Amino acid sequence: MKKLPQLILGVVVLWVLTAPMAFAGGIVHGTVALKTPDGTIIYADWLRVLLVKGAITVPELPNLEAMDKFERMDTIRTAHMDFYIAARSKLAEEGFIIATKMTTPEGSFFFDNVDPGKYYILVTFPAMIRRYKVAWQVPVTINTDERVSVELNNGNMVLPTYSR
Repeated sequence: MKKLPQLILGVVVLWVLTAPMAFAGGIVHGTVALKTPDGTIIYADWLRVLLVKGAITVPELPNLEAMDKFERMDTIRTAHMDFYIAARSKLAEEGFIIATKMTTPEGSFFFDNVDPGKYYILVTFPAMIRRYKVAWQVPVTINTDERVSVELNNGNMVLPTYSR
C-alpha cells in the first residue's frame, strides 16, 4: 500500500513537468472588416473563418478596369465560385481544416492552442459582409507559445469584392 501514494506522486510530477509541452501551442487572433467605397468600415459579424493546412489555387483575373460594370461583376462572381470549388475539394481532405471559428459582432476571431507550423486563414463562398462578397487566404506561421495577430481587410483579399 505504501507504493500507491508514491505512484500517484510520480504521475502528478510527470503530468506537471509535461503539461507545458502539451499546451505549448500558439494563438491566432484576428479581425475581419471591409471598407466600403464610401469609406464606411463594416465588421464581419458571424462570418466563418477557417484555419487550414495549405493554400487553395486562386483564379487569375483579366484586366477588370477594361470591363463594364456587369461584365466585371460577372467575372468576379465566377472567380469567387471557382475559388470555392477549388477549396471544396481540399476542405474534404482529412486533416486539411485545423479549426473553424465564427467572428463576433466586432469582427474578431480567435484560434488557440495551435500547433507550431505554417497555415492559412481562409474565408470563401458563401462569405459576405453585408451585401459584399468576400474571400481571403492569408498565410500565417505559428511558433510555440506565440500570439499572432491577423487583420483581414480590403488590402489582403484574395479576390476583389463586389455587390449588386
